[in-house]
Amino acid sequence: MIKPLPMNILLYAVNQTFNPRRILQIAVLFIFSSNILAQTAWYSYQSGDWNDTEWRIWTTDPSGTTLINPTHTQPGASDNVTILNGRTITIPAGTTGRTVASVTIQ
Repeated sequence: MIKPLPMNILLYAVNQTFNPRRILQIAVLFIFSSNILAQTAWYSYQSGDWNDTEWRIWTTDPSGTTLINPTHTQPGASDNVTILNGRTITIPAGTTGRTVASVTIQ
């Protein structure tokens, strides 16, 4: 014969499962972790220096013909970079190195 669980154990399980604060914490963690792990594919829009301030050399347009970079950012550590044919990207002396997930040079 199966014995029913005591009421206090059932209430504890329900409170842990449907705790609105815990659900909010999990949701926030999921949202932030998905943004951190997101990869963007960046393509060279034009030749230029890959320094801390120049964002206009990067586009998300795979053809590299249209500047699409609404947040004015540069490739980050989890991003993939493709330097398109005919473009030269230079990391100037004295600039810290760049870390990306992958680099493809066409």
